[in-house]
Amino acid sequence: MPSWSVHRRWEEVLLGRDYGFIDEWIDSEAKEIDVRLVKRAMVECGCGLSSAWGYGFVDDEDPSIVEYSLQTVIESLKGHDSWRVKPEYMCVTLTYIYYTFGLEGLGATILHILLDEIAKLKYANPNTIREHLKEFIDDVIETLPREDMRNMARGVQKAVLINLEEVLQDIHASRGMEVELSTTIRKLIILYDPSNITRENKAIANRVVELAKAKNIKVELVNVRKLSCSDVKKYHRLVQTISIIARTGLKPRRRPERKLIDAYECTLVIEGGLLVIVEYSDGSSAFYPHYVTMAGSSKYVPVSKLVDQLL
Repeated sequence: MPSWSVHRRWEEVLLGRDYGFIDEWIDSEAKEIDVRLVKRAMVECGCGLSSAWGYGFVDDEDPSIVEYSLQTVIESLKGHDSWRVKPEYMCVTLTYIYYTFGLEGLGATILHILLDEIAKLKYANPNTIREHLKEFIDDVIETLPREDMRNMARGVQKAVLINLEEVLQDIHASRGMEVELSTTIRKLIILYDPSNITRENKAIANRVVELAKAKNIKVELVNVRKLSCSDVKKYHRLVQTISIIARTGLKPRRRPERKLIDAYECTLVIEGGLLVIVEYSDGSSAFYPHYVTMAGSSKYVPVSKLVDQLL
């Protein structure tokens, strides 16, 4: 995660002042928690005080179970980055911070979260990171119970996205690294399986080729049914390497048996029949579709998102 100096520098640039006390509160492992405000936040987020919170109130529930549920949330808030423990804690955490530190404190927290997300993906191409941040904060905004909270989150998101390349450079520099960043696509490698490509993916592949050629981007079409055993291993290894470097997933967290691409004997098996590898001019790479981790859960990013980059 970024150092506090990076957090504070961007708080001053984007929010107009240093909110180091918010960073210290978020990263603390032992906080004093106001139980009254936790209850209020849970109600605001539609959680109720049930053991299955997130499903509303249960009027006739055993009081001991209710207390255990509340205590579980309190213990989570006391720790570091409570929203990472369980995605449902995001709304309660942010609403609790809103009531404790006000709207500006909420904005500083949103910025803290976004900087942490950027640091997780610091080796990925800026386009990939930008796409992740949009999806991530859009999901967060949907959970927020008040319009002023949602407006603040949108404002911070917009400011971060505008300054994304500089933020990335700052994160790299704080770690003693010099990294060239570019969003310019140099080459596309389109892996397709004509025997099982879906109609939608076929249309997307045609659109990607059309847009790439219009921008003089090199396109390599690879029919996986015609690959040698050595080439099957080569492309499979390439995608796996990109996945590790760019922190993008090949399978959902809750269904690990399901994979976007796999090598079986001398055959490259691609879910949906299409996977596109993107090479950027700075030497970084990505692939579509992929999964990204957001606050403890994974989200699917389809190939169609690549079209947006090419438009």
